[in-house]
Amino acid sequence: MDAYILTLAKFRFKCDIQLVNMALKRSNALQRMEWMQEQLETGAIDIHMPRAHFTRKNTAIGVSNTYEWEPLVLVVPKSDKPNLTNIMLQPFSVEVWSVLVCYLLTKQFVNLVSIMKHHCGRLRAGTLTSRWTGSIAKVATVGVQLTSFLLIEAYLAKITEFLLYCRFRADPQTLEEFFQSDILVVIPEYMDPIVGTFGLVVAANFRTKCVRPEDFSSMPASCCARIHTLPRAEYIIRMAKYFDAELGRKQLYILPEYLKTIPMSYLLGRNFPFKNSFELFILHVYESGLMELYVKAQRNDVAMMERNFYSKGWLTLGDLVPLFMLMAGGSCVSIIAFTLEMFSTRVKRFVGLKY
Repeated sequence: MDAYILTLAKFRFKCDIQLVNMALKRSNALQRMEWMQEQLETGAIDIHMPRAHFTRKNTAIGVSNTYEWEPLVLVVPKSDKPNLTNIMLQPFSVEVWSVLVCYLLTKQFVNLVSIMKHHCGRLRAGTLTSRWTGSIAKVATVGVQLTSFLLIEAYLAKITEFLLYCRFRADPQTLEEFFQSDILVVIPEYMDPIVGTFGLVVAANFRTKCVRPEDFSSMPASCCARIHTLPRAEYIIRMAKYFDAELGRKQLYILPEYLKTIPMSYLLGRNFPFKNSFELFILHVYESGLMELYVKAQRNDVAMMERNFYSKGWLTLGDLVPLFMLMAGGSCVSIIAFTLEMFSTRVKRFVGLKY
């Protein structure tokens, strides 16, 4: 977006642009940013892109008017600790597991009663010999076997789904959960004033988890969380170097809870000759709605590229309603067919006796 604005400004003011590469790396980020500030103060560089959040006062650096506000977010490494024990219980909800346990206990009780009948001769005389008993038992057996088969298939399908996408422990989704985890945060010295504006409790928690860049340079890139603006965080998430090919997933994710919304402005050098004209140009660009359309189109493209899989979760009793309806429908059809057969048999017997 900033490169697009720079291209528009180039044609608007009919000037040549010489780009200066800051060559930022993990080991020299702070030094290069201080060097850029010195270049702006001395007038060696006219404008700094992309937009930045600049809070220092009494400097020779000019700050353009703010027309864009961006949220600060945490880019957090995903958990790599397996969660296989919990996965074995996740496919079914507590209600479904309760129903299954009740069914197994009832089945064991019926088996125990059958064994007692077999060993107690006194109970044999009371055994029911009605033809209805055998028919009902067969229908119940078919229903139980069908339900067991579908539940086993559903369990195996859910286990496969969780092993593919949810085999690791759940990642923090709120700041409170993040502070309870053991994940550290990389906070350079120049970000200390911004962290101090997050609130007393949040700032204290960040200072507890703080890791300075010189210590972070000797650590793996995906071991610590980092504070970025949302566009920068989206760019980092899309980078190929943070994709784990062995696990088939990205190593980082954006914490859904925002930290703060900050103004973003272009930093202007001391001797920038088009300061007033550039600010008017930026104002016209934003008032025309061009940048809003550009940002919206870019976000839509990112959303299309970043199609993530979200697991539906465990199997609940509500998901078993179609199965219960199928069983009820099958039982009704069986009863109707059995009733019609009995009725036709009785009619034939009655007609045979009459004639």
